[in-house]
Amino acid sequence: MAQAEDTLKTHITQMLETLHASDIKITDPGGEDVACGEGRVKRTYRATAVEELGSGEPDIILLAMIGALDRIAEYDAVGNTTDKSKREMKNDDHHTRITLESPGERQIVIAGETYCLTP
Repeated sequence: MAQAEDTLKTHITQMLETLHASDIKITDPGGEDVACGEGRVKRTYRATAVEELGSGEPDIILLAMIGALDRIAEYDAVGNTTDKSKREMKNDDHHTRITLESPGERQIVIAGETYCLTP
């Protein structure tokens, strides 16, 4: 569990550095077990930031986030890939899932969670 959480935090932090994001706020620092049922738990981590270098358009920011994550680790898209402002990605090897979102101009939201694991 701890290794998956550390990996999740590292991937999100590296993404924000790669994107040269500013005004970074950790809105969910994680570190606590969230019950998933059947005795399993997951950990979460979430950050928001401002994109400074590009056009500021949400669909372009999303593409930049996907590219940044791809340089860090191999994640696969999950579910709806037609939404131009939000994408869910997963990595089975690291037991992590990351949601990338740009809900408005220059806005970055990265929310991650580990898979439900036995503590």
